[in-house]
Amino acid sequence: MHNDYYYGISSKEAGNNPLLSTYKADAGVDMGLEVMATYQLSSRWLLVGGAEYTRFSSSVTDSQLVDKSNQTSVMAGVAYMF
Repeated sequence: MHNDYYYGISSKEAGNNPLLSTYKADAGVDMGLEVMATYQLSSRWLLVGGAEYTRFSSSVTDSQLVDKSNQTSVMAGVAYMF
């Protein structure tokens, strides 16, 4: 249900765009790896960072809305502890 909501293409949507055809995305399992780290700058401030790699299942990559089979994300931030 989650995959079809985000990656499926209804007949109405396909009818509005001649480049799309209907697609019902089945359930699937995405594989991923995430690494997070923190570094204490002081007694109250932290530096936070991380990276994530996700490989999408075929039920996602078979959709015409998706053009890559994987995704990489990087994040950085600071945190203040009360």
